[in-house]
Amino acid sequence: MTFSFKRCAFMRIEVFNKMMRMRVFTVAALGAMLAIPNTSLARDEYGGFKTKQNYNLSGRQQRQPPRGGAATWQTFIASQQVIRPMLDQNSAQHIRNAIARYDRIVRAGGWPVLPGNVTLKKGSRNRYVASLRQRLALTGDLYNVQGDQHYFDERVHQAVRLFQYRHGLLTDGEVGPATIRALNISARSKLRTLQINLGRLGDAPKALGNRYVVVNIPGAELEAVQNGRVYSRHVIVVGKKDRQSPPLNSTIAQLNFYPYWTPPESIIRRDLIPKAAKNPNYFHQINMKVYDPQNGGAEVDPVLVNWSQTSSRRYSMRQEPGPQNAMATVKINFPNRHAVYMHDTPSKSLFKHNFRYHSSGCVRIDAPHILTEWILRGQSGWSARAIRDVVAAKQRVDVSISRKVPVRWVYFTGWANADGLTFFRQDVYRQDR
Repeated sequence: MTFSFKRCAFMRIEVFNKMMRMRVFTVAALGAMLAIPNTSLARDEYGGFKTKQNYNLSGRQQRQPPRGGAATWQTFIASQQVIRPMLDQNSAQHIRNAIARYDRIVRAGGWPVLPGNVTLKKGSRNRYVASLRQRLALTGDLYNVQGDQHYFDERVHQAVRLFQYRHGLLTDGEVGPATIRALNISARSKLRTLQINLGRLGDAPKALGNRYVVVNIPGAELEAVQNGRVYSRHVIVVGKKDRQSPPLNSTIAQLNFYPYWTPPESIIRRDLIPKAAKNPNYFHQINMKVYDPQNGGAEVDPVLVNWSQTSSRRYSMRQEPGPQNAMATVKINFPNRHAVYMHDTPSKSLFKHNFRYHSSGCVRIDAPHILTEWILRGQSGWSARAIRDVVAAKQRVDVSISRKVPVRWVYFTGWANADGLTFFRQDVYRQDR
């Protein structure tokens, strides 16, 4: 389809302006939204993070996000920023509003497609920038369409960053292969994604209350939400494609500091026994105890077992607390039929990647003690200092949660929030069919 400037001007008037009237927040909040990935972090003394605010609210003089392999989402505490959660009690209506906007775009003819081999960045001047401007204006990312239509100026740079933010991409403001691919997904496909996600909402928005936790599996991200605002957002690792993390609704009931880990039969069969068959000392190296249920639960020396000829159901196993423990410093429990949970991990390097689908179904959390402090906030005997002391002392402590916190694991590849922003993520488990 050929997109003339006259046609696009009409579409901007009929579609873009309508969208922007529905999203008057954008000019005021754009700075905060774009600054999210820029929050620099420093480890605090008990494994969490404290933020260094290096942005302003006006959206001017934005600093560049980390480059070169940095994770798309940076773990951060929202502090005084008003950041709306990906799930709230009105999520169905938010998505319906987004569906209406994208339906208008589809009916108006969609948007232009950029060549897959083009690279655009601030300072570029060519005919492709005009198509990029049209594309960004239609979805409200470019909120000021004035200026040289063939020039990639600061407004276009910030619009690209907003687009990247909404799509879970590195927010560098440059249009490279990943951003081109996301830009070129058709409006009709985006509309279909939103319709599918509206249908999969189910009971997730119900009975959330004022404090809850949301895990979005495709985005590999977690939000702690309080009073309609994101308190903290965490980079997480979720299930592999062949060991998928399940959507679920539950309530956080218990924290285990320095827990034991009892691996399920599936992990014993798929992961542990094959490694032990190759390395007889493997279980000693990871501090994994092996017990014989057929002999009164007596401990067995794993070096003496022929693991290449042993069933995964023959022995039970338990990993002792410590630096090798798969749960690391904490495990967050909630009842569910899938026997999954959230936890710390000794494998911190995985949080640095954009592709974070490496677990056997459970959720590994970056900076988990930002979350544990928030969960235990207001509970007698617990504070940030108390958690820090327990972690520093490597104490084995179980804590029942007196103030129950709802938790939702959702599979959102498209959603909208209370501010009218629409977000998309890759369909990693290929469920959007």
